[in-house]
Amino acid sequence: MNSTVLIKGEQFPMQLLNEHDVRAIIQLQDRVAEALQTKEHLQKLTVQEIEEIIVQRLFAGVFAGEMLIAARAFLLPELDDQHLAKDVGITEEEWSSVIYSEISLVDPQFQGNGLQKQMGIWWMEHLQNSRYRYVCATVAPFNIASLKDKFQLGMTIGALKEKYTGKLRYVFVKDLHTNQHYGEKIVVAMDDRDRQQQLLQSGYRGIAINLTDTGWTVDYSHYSIS
Repeated sequence: MNSTVLIKGEQFPMQLLNEHDVRAIIQLQDRVAEALQTKEHLQKLTVQEIEEIIVQRLFAGVFAGEMLIAARAFLLPELDDQHLAKDVGITEEEWSSVIYSEISLVDPQFQGNGLQKQMGIWWMEHLQNSRYRYVCATVAPFNIASLKDKFQLGMTIGALKEKYTGKLRYVFVKDLHTNQHYGEKIVVAMDDRDRQQQLLQSGYRGIAINLTDTGWTVDYSHYSIS
């Protein structure tokens, strides 16, 4: 599963991480967290969670020499009542075919090179040929970089609710086995929680975000599947 990503025209190796990379992942995570203006936008992984994902062979990273400069992880979640599939209407019988987009980390010195997107595309290509059908993820409202990342990967907003002990989150979902086509859109201010939840409960999906003169908005639309 080794590959490369491009930074200013130069190729850097991307590969699955192993138990010897745990310390490097923690250090990268700390560098990213330290540089964030809004600290709560990053839900840091514990050492135990990192080790669990590595065992699942779902943590990949990019190296510049010996230094880990970016990493992206997916996760096989517990099949419990907190499962994100439940939030977006996936039947319980299909929960075992759901994988989470867990965390994406890019060293502050290497941000602005499209690494998050390149790593996401790398993973999506591998997941297309796997046993998984659905990808789910959570993102905080106004975490613009992460919201844009999920939309670029073809994911849509399927719910807006409190997760992780009271933190408001968009719940994203992507069906790897179908193509979705959208109709007329409804534009809603990102801070209008009630209107967004009303649309989501009526079968709409969030499909894009935009910056307007009055702030960030979310496009919602019904969709058909082919």
